[in-house]
Amino acid sequence: MARIVTHQHSHPFRVNLGIGLVLLIAVLIVTWPLALHWKQTVGLGTEQEATVPLFNAWTLWWVGDRVGHGFAHFWQAPIFFPSEGTFTFSEPQPLTGMLAFLASRWLPSPIAAYNGAILFCLWLNGVFGYRLGRAFQIPWWPALLGGLLFISLPVTQKFLGVLPLIPLFGVLWALEGFIRFGREGSWRTAIWTGIGLLVLLFTSQQLALLFVLFMFPAGLLALAQQHMSSGAVLKLGGVAMGVLLVAGWYAWYPITLHQSLDFTRSEHLVNLLSARFSDYLSKPISGSFPFPPREDLLSDTGGLFPGFVLIAMAGWGGIQGIKSSESYGWTWYAIGSGTMAFLLSLGTHSVLDGGMTLGFLRDWVPGFHELRSPFRFAIFVQIFLGLLGVLGIRHLYIHNTAWIHRIILGLIMVCGMAENLSVPQPLAHVPTSSPSPWTTWLSTHPERRILAHVPFPSGLHVSDYQIETTRMLAQTIHHKPLINGYSGFFPPGYIQFQSDMAKNFPSPFLLCFLGNELKVDTLVIDRSWQEAHRDQMEAFPELSKIAYDDEDVVIIEIGPSQETCPPLTAPLP
Repeated sequence: MARIVTHQHSHPFRVNLGIGLVLLIAVLIVTWPLALHWKQTVGLGTEQEATVPLFNAWTLWWVGDRVGHGFAHFWQAPIFFPSEGTFTFSEPQPLTGMLAFLASRWLPSPIAAYNGAILFCLWLNGVFGYRLGRAFQIPWWPALLGGLLFISLPVTQKFLGVLPLIPLFGVLWALEGFIRFGREGSWRTAIWTGIGLLVLLFTSQQLALLFVLFMFPAGLLALAQQHMSSGAVLKLGGVAMGVLLVAGWYAWYPITLHQSLDFTRSEHLVNLLSARFSDYLSKPISGSFPFPPREDLLSDTGGLFPGFVLIAMAGWGGIQGIKSSESYGWTWYAIGSGTMAFLLSLGTHSVLDGGMTLGFLRDWVPGFHELRSPFRFAIFVQIFLGLLGVLGIRHLYIHNTAWIHRIILGLIMVCGMAENLSVPQPLAHVPTSSPSPWTTWLSTHPERRILAHVPFPSGLHVSDYQIETTRMLAQTIHHKPLINGYSGFFPPGYIQFQSDMAKNFPSPFLLCFLGNELKVDTLVIDRSWQEAHRDQMEAFPELSKIAYDDEDVVIIEIGPSQETCPPLTAPLP
């Protein structure tokens, strides 16, 4: 059997610097032209509006704001006032937010910090894709090709507008740790694995939840490679207990709150967002090369084709890995886990069990009843194809020693990267997050103010909420609590209240409810809406106290009503 020289000692600084620069260039290429417009645009991927990117920019701001206050009231985000625990309603991303906070002193706005987080996470995907190759004892040059492979995965192109789905590096970090532990069985590799799992949890709860299904088989395989020795079990088991304790401490409040609010996803929604086999035969709508055809513009679950080069490299890696005693176990792990991820991504459309496995997970595994998009298991399909692809690179490198063969291998990987490009990357210009006159006015009036923005969204589609995420971005300047908001979940009764505000404001009941029940003392009304509803507003003396107005908004101060307001059918908590 052919063997390779592993050269596991540290590289000179200039080599590491060169690797980092190559990966950075690759990130700039796959996101082009985001780097040219990083202050005033966001990448969309296959999102049709900027709602989710703006929401995640706000999320990073809130984490950074709480860092500056020692994480006090971390879960009590200032949206949906006076509801409790509103930061648990979506991905909190504390580690990503802390990194954005550290960088914010050099960055001009939350949008710039958000784009920096996107680029940095993609770069780390490449770094840990490279390290995954090194864990298989591949020399630095072919391992670098593996890093490029993970930067250009089609799923990251598809989900570029959804920040919590970008940091795949936590998964790769943990896998690298398991692989190294299986070979070395040391405390160092066990702790490295545990750190990777916590990094995954603190950058993406959704990816961490999905990876639970693949984490335990990886741990068992690593222990099997250590012959289940008591020392290996003690080390990896001890680290696992530490990870579980930290994860339990972090997740306790969100889990108990969500149970009390009975948060779950309907079977109808889960069915809509389960993939079909045909979704794996289409490319993202933003793909540069339309073969196979791009997904339907109205599709949520399409565009999951992994790419011809990735499939070929994974197939070659699987065949050769099974033959190799050194990678036999991890090859079968990747094949089995990738197959399982594929079947779970089909959700209720699975031809094998009709969704029974997913139903079991929703019923018995904490967190899965809140999973709304089974098709996102496709992320792990491509991660495990990437792992097999790294093994394919390894075999091609060690069995083709001539430089011309290695140059051809490099060109193949470049073609694989080019095949999955979405260039130019769809970008959305976003409202400036620099102070506007009205946000400056609010921030310079330190008295307690609870804001309600008018109008409320009139629909429930994600596109209807872009106006709300724009207002949340303005909150990063004035810092006042809002009764408006957007998130993965909404407080009980909020959708009914939103509909009433969109259709019936102003009305005696709503003015009473705003002032008495929600403690709103300030209305920020869009100028265009105010002009269109001037007659209705003039009928209410409560709306006559204009504190500020400009060409964008009218700010009105209101107070509590002397009347007792009847509650909504499903009142806000």
